[in-house]
Amino acid sequence: MTNYLELAQLPDGSIVLRRSDDKENPIVKIEFSKESKDFLKGQELSVAKEMIRAGIESVSGNVSDLDEFFETKVAYLRKILNLKDPSFKEKNNPNYLLYKEIRKKTNLILKEQYNLLQRSVFVALRRKNIAFLRRRELNLKQKKWLRKYFIENILPILNPVGLDSTSPELSGSHPFPKVPNKSLNFMVKLTGSDAFGKVKKMAVVTAPRVLPRQIELPKKIFNGANKFIFLSSIIHENIDLLFPGLKVRGCHQFRVTMNSNLVFDDEDLQNVKDSLSKILPDRIYNEAIRLEVVNDCPNDIIRFLKKQFFLNDNDVYKVNGPVNLMRLQTIYDVIKREDLKFRKYLPNKKNIMTSSSVGAFKTISNYDYLYHHPYDSFTSIINFLKAAINDPKVVSIKQTIYRVEKNSEIIKLLCKAAQSGKEVLVVVELKAKFDEEHNIKISNSTDKKIWKFNLTNFLYLNANGGLIT
Repeated sequence: MTNYLELAQLPDGSIVLRRSDDKENPIVKIEFSKESKDFLKGQELSVAKEMIRAGIESVSGNVSDLDEFFETKVAYLRKILNLKDPSFKEKNNPNYLLYKEIRKKTNLILKEQYNLLQRSVFVALRRKNIAFLRRRELNLKQKKWLRKYFIENILPILNPVGLDSTSPELSGSHPFPKVPNKSLNFMVKLTGSDAFGKVKKMAVVTAPRVLPRQIELPKKIFNGANKFIFLSSIIHENIDLLFPGLKVRGCHQFRVTMNSNLVFDDEDLQNVKDSLSKILPDRIYNEAIRLEVVNDCPNDIIRFLKKQFFLNDNDVYKVNGPVNLMRLQTIYDVIKREDLKFRKYLPNKKNIMTSSSVGAFKTISNYDYLYHHPYDSFTSIINFLKAAINDPKVVSIKQTIYRVEKNSEIIKLLCKAAQSGKEVLVVVELKAKFDEEHNIKISNSTDKKIWKFNLTNFLYLNANGGLIT
């Protein structure tokens, strides 16, 4: 019998999310107070759905959070432990005990995540005619279509590297290549000689980030709507085309998480921007922290990768599915099934701020207003800034920025304010984790006639052309 997740309202009014085969032990239980019930007026189930939707989004975000946890916290812990030091003693070392406990907890999280994916999510999606096909499910006609797709869309941008040696040092003209942080990679076992007569036993293939990790298949060939196949499956099925004259004995995906902590000499705070600019490009190739492989990856491949990345058994994590779950989120926008999606949340529009300076400033002169984003619309903040720009009585605008989107309306408006003659002071944190490069681009792309920079831990922009200290 197929198991699935269901949302149900119990006789006592509480809402539970539970497995269909275990109704006595709900995964989530939501209880509303009498005051809440009076306010909701029978809408408890709808509100519970929104709460659970937010929880699901949080869980999906936790995949990324787990990556960041390893990139920063575990990376720092491994640095302290210095596991490569021959004199390192694990016995009774509290940091090492913490390191092993992290592995234990992480394995439990991964097991639950992939169990939910394979036994609940994929099963429930299939019941709605949304399927992630495996290679063994494909007939000859479908495999032919995949091969054509591979040749036209994937093969031209793959760059396989045949290794000259299978030793950890991998000396020679083709050593083990640098693989980007959290990229999808494949270790390929080979037999035979290449076109130059060189014997090849192993090769590495990295899938560029531009390639989608799930490919939607044409309905006329794959018998129904919303059929997908993983990029890894397509590469597995057609990997032989990358190695003409050689025989492929195995193809195994892996993913490596690197240390993403930025370490540089910041004694001279004037050069933080330059220091960041120099080290950011290499961050994706830093010291390896974690190795992820699929459950059926052979031990000899695991041993080889451990030696190559200087990792130990505690750094290896086996998963029952694709090695990166984050990219699965992209199918949400691809699948046009509104009947399966939660109602889109629309932020509250208080409409107290208008593009009219009179309206905005008159309003806030009478009352204070609290905005809580994303539950309240950010449009009011944009309109308030526009009002400040248009108001001749406003002579100065001061703004603090931590993270902004790539085509930021805030940045455009601040530039406009400076161009109109107002004194504009903006503080942007350069070292905002994983947004460093974007924040530097903001400074580099901004009109130098308007902005002047004094670069410390923060980026200071001054419309008057003077340095802010």
